[in-house]
Amino acid sequence: MNIQRGFRDKMEKYADPNQELCVEMQVGGNAVYDYCCFGVDAAGKLSDDRYMVFYNQVHSPQQEITYVNDGGKARFNIRLSQLPPAIQKLVFTVSIDGNGTMGQITSHTLRILKNQQAVVEMTLTGKDFQQEKAIISLEIYRKDVWRFAAVASGFNGGLGDLLRAYGGEESDEEAPQAQATAPANHIPSNPAIHRPIRQCRPRMAITPPHRITRLLRMCRILPLMRFLRHKAVCRRIWHRRQRILCRHRRAVCRRIWHRRRRILCPHRKAVCRRM
Repeated sequence: MNIQRGFRDKMEKYADPNQELCVEMQVGGNAVYDYCCFGVDAAGKLSDDRYMVFYNQVHSPQQEITYVNDGGKARFNIRLSQLPPAIQKLVFTVSIDGNGTMGQITSHTLRILKNQQAVVEMTLTGKDFQQEKAIISLEIYRKDVWRFAAVASGFNGGLGDLLRAYGGEESDEEAPQAQATAPANHIPSNPAIHRPIRQCRPRMAITPPHRITRLLRMCRILPLMRFLRHKAVCRRIWHRRQRILCRHRRAVCRRIWHRRRRILCPHRKAVCRRM
């Protein structure tokens, strides 16, 4: 059965989970491709490195998962019924060793085999990817029963980012090999390099110079802001008092004017009568 990216279904519809199954992966392109299968727990973390199966560790502790490189094809023979309860999911990945991206591949084929016969198949090309350097092709997980999901998506940062997403870490293999090949009577040229590192006391945090300059500027600006604010408040009070005084003066002037009118009016009347 041909499936597309994002397809999910129960495994028992296509193969018996209690029997041995095979997941076959192949990528066509000009780069070097590494295939890996690792088991994760219920929290989605790689809690046991022994269940990380690839070219350098070709089987799990009880050989529930075995890796075989068959002429450019990676085959993972799995026995789901023998996996410990701590392993809740199997993640099948492809990563690029060196330069190149998954967008440059010619094809990527994934098959689930039962008795050497493909029961599930997915085919992708470089147009289905962009700048990914590591992808998750398939997940087989427990959810009441064993199920599978065609993920076919990945990470631009490569295998390191993929492993960190599951709580793992990519180890550097060159340093242990170089240390193992050194003779026992080899004396380092600089013994001080190999001395144990002394743990220093944590230093107090030092304020950077630019922050000190900013603080000084703030110390100068804040009093000025307070002065301007005080000046503005004083101006408001002064204008308010001026308005009150003007109103009061106007009222007093009006009262004086009316009083003079009342005084002048009887005087004029008396003069007129005399005349």
